Amino acid sequence: MKRIFSLCVVSIAAIGVTAGLATASASATVLCKTAPVGNVCPTSAVYPVGTEIKSSITNPAVFSYEGSTIQTCSGSVLNTTITSAGGEGLPVVTSNSAYSFSGCTRSFINELLGTSEINWTTGNNGKFQRRSNNSFNWNSVFGTCHEEVAGAAELVSSSSQIVFNHAGVIRNAGSCWPIVFLDAAYKISSPSPIYVASH
Repeated sequence: MKRIFSLCVVSIAAIGVTAGLATASASATVLCKTAPVGNVCPTSAVYPVGTEIKSSITNPAVFSYEGSTIQTCSGSVLNTTITSAGGEGLPVVTSNSAYSFSGCTRSFINELLGTSEINWTTGNNGKFQRRSNNSFNWNSVFGTCHEEVAGAAELVSSSSQIVFNHAGVIRNAGSCWPIVFLDAAYKISSPSPIYVASH
């Protein structure tokens, strides 16, 4: 009985240490108006809640499947507004105010805007990824398809771009490819400059 009690105490202690390490290792993310020094953004330079990030593609967006292009779009806009400015152990959370494609080779219907989040990765860059639905309908060779952008993009501070590099777009419903890939680079027009800092 004493042995079982001791094992339980050790297990609980181990869980506590693990949780503590997880908390300690959690990184912060903020978007900064000035170049961070040592990945630190002064509080006065943090982009606040309500800031809208506006971007659009400068070259056609390409959707592909197994190496073959199945759809291109000459225009696309991605605008997203900060709803949580981030902080210690937290991502920057945004609500997409515009996420649309135009001039596409297939009929394209933009549907749910959804939300996104940004997490610092390295240098002054960050990962931009879906938090909730960012979905749309299009007409594939199989019929109407409902898909959602699931893959992450990179927010590159040096070029002020949000870059989707072969990001996965998954089928939610309908008759179409189970997953296709998106390649698109969005130039951020405002705010400028924009940097991702770890704290």
